[in-house]
Amino acid sequence: MPPRTMPRLAFFATLLLPAVATGQPARNGNVWDGTAHQPGATGVEDSQRRAGVAPSDAQARQEEQDLDRIGRQLNDRAAQDAAAVPESKSNAYGVRPGGEIPITQPPKTTPPQR
Repeated sequence: MPPRTMPRLAFFATLLLPAVATGQPARNGNVWDGTAHQPGATGVEDSQRRAGVAPSDAQARQEEQDLDRIGRQLNDRAAQDAAAVPESKSNAYGVRPGGEIPITQPPKTTPPQR
C-alpha cells in the first residue's frame, strides 16, 4: 500500500465511524429516515378530531377572524410607521430619491500669497 493511502483511509474511517457506531438514522432538518417528524396543520387537526378536542366550527371561524384582525392591525401600524419616517434627501451613498447623484466640487482655495 502506498504511504499516502494510509492517512486517507484513516480520515475516511473517522468520518464513517460515528454513523456506523451509533446506528442513528440520517437526518435532514425535521426529516429522519425519510419521515417528517414535525406535524403539519392537517395532521394536527386530524389528531385533535380523533382525540375529541378539536375546536368547534364557531371557534375556528372566531380564530380566523381574530388572526385576520391582528394581521390588519399590524399592516396598518407598519404603514403608519413608514409614513412617520421623514423623507431623506439622500441615502447613505449620496443618491437623492430621484436618482440624481450629487456632484460635489472641491473647495476653492486661493494660492498662498508670498
